[in-house]
Parts: sequence; C-alpha cells; structure tokens
Amino acid sequence: MFSPARLRKTWNCVRTELRKRGLRDALDWLDWVHAVDGSLEQLRGDVIAGVFQPRTPARYEIAKSKGSYRVMTQPCVRDLLVYRHLCGEVLDAAIPYKVKGAYFSMRHACTPVGPQFDGDNLDPSSQFYAVWLRYNEYRTLTLLNSPYCLLVSSDISNYFDSVQHDLLLEYLAPFALPRKAIATLGRILEAFKPSSGHSPNPRVGLAVDEFDCSRQLAHVFLYEHDHRMIAEFGETNYVRWMDDQNIGVRTTSEARRAVNRLTRSLMEQRLTLNTGKTQFMTPDEVVRLFHLDTNKRLTEWEERWKRAGRQPLGAGADLRKIWNDAEHKREGHWGKVLKRFYGCVIRTGDSWLDGDAHTHLSEHPELDERIFRSLALRGKVSALIKLFRSYVSDGESLYDGTEAAFFDMLLLSDASGRDEDACLELADDYITGRLHSSVPKPLGVAAAVICHYWFGGSSKRLLDSITDLRPDCTPSVSCRAMLATLFALNLRRYDSFVSRCTTHPSDDVGRLCQFLSTVRSGTLARAIGFASLKLKWPLRRRYYDARAWLCLDVLSRNANRAAIAQLRGRLSSFSNHAQNWQEKRVLERVTLRLGRTAPPPQPADSKRKANGDTR
Repeated sequence: MFSPARLRKTWNCVRTELRKRGLRDALDWLDWVHAVDGSLEQLRGDVIAGVFQPRTPARYEIAKSKGSYRVMTQPCVRDLLVYRHLCGEVLDAAIPYKVKGAYFSMRHACTPVGPQFDGDNLDPSSQFYAVWLRYNEYRTLTLLNSPYCLLVSSDISNYFDSVQHDLLLEYLAPFALPRKAIATLGRILEAFKPSSGHSPNPRVGLAVDEFDCSRQLAHVFLYEHDHRMIAEFGETNYVRWMDDQNIGVRTTSEARRAVNRLTRSLMEQRLTLNTGKTQFMTPDEVVRLFHLDTNKRLTEWEERWKRAGRQPLGAGADLRKIWNDAEHKREGHWGKVLKRFYGCVIRTGDSWLDGDAHTHLSEHPELDERIFRSLALRGKVSALIKLFRSYVSDGESLYDGTEAAFFDMLLLSDASGRDEDACLELADDYITGRLHSSVPKPLGVAAAVICHYWFGGSSKRLLDSITDLRPDCTPSVSCRAMLATLFALNLRRYDSFVSRCTTHPSDDVGRLCQFLSTVRSGTLARAIGFASLKLKWPLRRRYYDARAWLCLDVLSRNANRAAIAQLRGRLSSFSNHAQNWQEKRVLERVTLRLGRTAPPPQPADSKRKANGDTR
C-alpha cells in the first residue's frame, strides 16, 4: 500500500490540488517539489515502522450563511499526504459497494439516475409539464432523471462532527485494509478531530479539509445507509450528494414514510436527520426553489456567447434582462444563481451588480471569492478596496477565509498609480491590525504579505510592520509567506527574520528554511515545477500569477550556473506575459540578477522604484 509508486501517485494528486485550492501557499510548496523523492521514502519508512505521528493541524474558518461558519483543517503537507493516501485506499476498496446515485465531490463525474423522462407528448395540464420545459437544469441540479409528484430533500445534522471514530473504523473492516493502515488512520483521526476548547475531546468528529480526505471517509461511511434506502425506495429514486439526500415519491404518505425511514436508518449509525431542512417539494416548488428558469436562461446565454468568441454588445443587454426577469430572489438556492451572475458580468464588463455587492457579500459570504474576483478582473480596484474596507468597518468580516480570499483576488487586478498605492496601504493596515482595529487572521496575513510584495512594498516596511511578531509562535502559513517575501526582496533582512524562526514547531517552516538555504548556497542545480501559465477565468487571457513570479524571484537568488542558465531560458516566457506594472517590476529585478539586459524601464514614481529592494 505504501510503495513508492503509489505514494508518488498520491503526491501528484495532492500537488495538483494544492495549486488549485482557494487559499494557497506563498511558493506553492516548491520546497516539497524539490525534495519529494527523499521525503516520500522517509515518510514510507516512518509509517511502516509505526513511528509516524501526526502533528496538530492549523484551523481556519470559511463563511456560511447567516453568520455561521465552517471550521476547516489544514494539516502540514507531510500529514496530508498520509491522510489522503489512506482515504484514497479506502475509497478504492469500497467502490464495488457504491450505489449509483451517491456522490461526494465535484472532482468526480455525476450522472443523473433513473430512466430518461419522455415528455414529448406531455399534456400542458400535467403537473410535470413545468419540469419538462426545464428538463436539463432539473437533471443537473437534482441528479434525478424523472420528475416526481413530491421530492423529499433533507440532510444530516452536523454530519462531520457526529461521526464516531470507532464506528467508522468498524464500518471499514469489510474492505480488508492492513491492520497497520487502520491503526495509522485512527491515529490521524484522533489528531485532526474538531477541538472543543479545554474540555476533554471524545473520539468523535471528522476534520473538514479542502482535499477530499475526510469527504471520502464520510462518503464511504454512508454506504450501508444508501443500501438500506434503495432497498426501500429503489435505486432510481434515491440520490445522495455527501449528506444531502433527495428521494422521489408519489404521495405525502410516502414522503412521511421516507423521512421516517431516513431517521431510523441514520440512527443505526448514531446520526441525526436534519428535520429543520427537510422539505417536500412539488414540481412547481422544485422549479421555483432551484430557479430552473433562470439557470436555463443563463446556460443558454453562456452557450450562445461562448460560440461568438469576444463578447458583442448584445451580451450585456441579454444578461441584464435575465437578471431583471429572475423571480423569487433570496429564496431557495438563489446564492448559487447569484454566483453565476457574478461570473457572467466579468465577461461582459458590466457594473450593474456593483451597487449591491456589499449586500450580497453580507447575505452570501460564501460567495466572497466570486464577488471579489468579479471586481478585480473588471479593473474596479478602487471599488474593490472600498467594498472590503466598508465590509470590515461594518463588523461583517467574521471569517479567515473571506479576508484571505480578498487579498488573493486583489492579486488578480492590474493596479497602477494611486490604485497600487491604495492596495499596498490596505495590505500594511491589515498586517499591522490598523484596519478598523481588526485582529489579523493567519490566512489573511499570509495573503496580505504576498500583496505587500506584489504591489511594490519594501522589505524594511514589511519587517517594521511585524516588529512585535514572534515567528516561533506565528502560524506556519504566515511564517512561510514572510520568509519567501523577505528572501526575494532583501537577504539581510531575511537573515534577521529567519534567525527568529529556528524554534518554529512546524515541519513546513523548517522545510522552507532548508530549501531557501540550498537556493542561496547554489546547491540547487535545477529548478522544477515552479511556474505554469494560468487562465484568468472566465476571461481568455493567460498569465503567470503572483506566486509564480515570487517563485522566479526567489530562484533568481541561486548561485548555481546550471540553474541560472535554466532560469534565463524561462525568462523569455515570463517577459512575453509581463503586461502590468507588478509583473514588469519583478521582471526588471530578476533580469538584473540573472545578468541579462533589463527590459526598458516602465513608468513608475521614485518611491515605487526605491521600494523594489534588489540587494
């Protein structure tokens, strides 16, 4: 199970997801990329010898509606690799037991279950006629092929927090996994379980992570429940998306029986049905609550203008009409529809949603990244900064994830002149806690540090902003961002900071310090996997993002001749894609270090040039 080839396969998956996740590392884990062979071998030995011990993970909060939030767990990469590897093995072993309509992740294809509905000769008076007119959207959103007189929709109360470890491991027994693998998994579950302050922590609860580790276990844990439900209602009438469940029935009596059966089945696994979210929906209510009309028109709009290439003038007018015609706003799954609208206006360049952005962000904080991205990619930098400052000053900013998402999306903007100065000032205000007396959160600080680097900040200014910071007590994500940024800007100030990080308990911080040392000494002979072109979705422009430029900046410190020659070869690609002030500033610094002729100087005031530390 822990052969080098299988571990390498898991690493490839984790590496891809680490670069795609919303809250990314400053260097996209470049230190792991260069030392992965030795790290995997050592990790394999520790697991087989039984000495592997997971470390306490970091936690952060992401927004849910009405002020609620979800606590996310962020293990160090070493522990994440083992956890993902074990969960992947569990899922592979459990595949033969899966029912057709059970899904848990957007990374896997979802096919609606049941026979196709033939409504070609359907009478307009039929109760299914409204669904038939929006059939594709109905199938996509409910994952059922047939419409039903009543659709029972429900989920499980606090599902991840309710899973008992001993019962979960008992349910994994039929998959015949090695005893040591189960023991290691149990150790990880114990280390990662949701905390409860200083109170004793029972062996209950799965950590929620961004890498589908716990989701795979939680998905497999419900397999027996799935089989009990399809034995009662049939495989073509039952769909489960993680813990959200839909059952198609004919009468209210059947609907009540379905809820009763759901409750009894979940009790066998010590879980509780969420009766507050349980609904019986008629076809007309499905159309209204899933907003099938608006979703259908948005899908048609996207297909029509996608074929047209560049957005003609008529695209914006059509989109505005769809918005004006949309009914039952703020009902049902309106948040998902609103997310689509914010993506569409990026393509048309329209601003008619901007006036409601604060309200939408407050009512649907889970859309934070999409709202911020919409403003950034349309060049509305001043509006984006104003939105965030007012959001914080109004006391609405309650989540680590939202603040980190703001600074990450700010990196996508082509800021210049006053806008760039405003971005830099905001990043500094956040790092120092001057932003309306807010308490800086670790993920937000890490992203703000990258913004400080990207918008022309100096190493002195950055180091002065953290004079009271104890690096050994700083969360690893913030510490890694500080180390990478100071290393790129000024080695002397990097030395003063790294000397304070020697006692940091995180394996991730220690690995980065070691990697930067190899770069500086010239023992890194080849730079691999540090940059790839990305697409500014939904736009078609390809670019190197800020973290790719930071990686290039860091690697340009290398004293190895072979590595320098390799970087010089890559420099032409970066030069071809350097369009805004930020990209050109880094390009100028790197080309000077690598001994090539610098590009023509770009318009910049003396202050911004002085902040570009090239020592």
